Amino acid sequence: MNGLQELKNAVSMKRTRRSVELDNGQEFVWWMTPLTLAQRERATRLAGKNSEDPISVALNVLIIKAEDEAGNKRFILADFAELKQHFPETLMSKLVVEVFRETITEVNEDGVETEVDVDLSQKKSSNSSRKTGS
Repeated sequence: MNGLQELKNAVSMKRTRRSVELDNGQEFVWWMTPLTLAQRERATRLAGKNSEDPISVALNVLIIKAEDEAGNKRFILADFAELKQHFPETLMSKLVVEVFRETITEVNEDGVETEVDVDLSQKKSSNSSRKTGS
């Protein structure tokens, strides 16, 4: 088996649930697939003159990647300025941390959550529901 095929067989590009707890106690939830290099490059290009600013790049990643459970986009590119201008930095920081979190949670058909460490690709099972908050 060639290297490319071996990588394709070993890596999951499955959508995973991401969330942050809001100040009012509600949870903001989105789903996303793992970030590819091409998507990161696109987010960096979209950041334009702010391409060295990790927050700008991360917000573009959020806009590009975030979907609802049904697969519909949660944001459009035009939302970028409003996300930066109309929300507290603390909320934006939570979103950025969650976008780039190295441990993701996958939920199987039975509702059982499994944590996956993206860097090490090691799975740890968890039968309890896990809320993500920073």
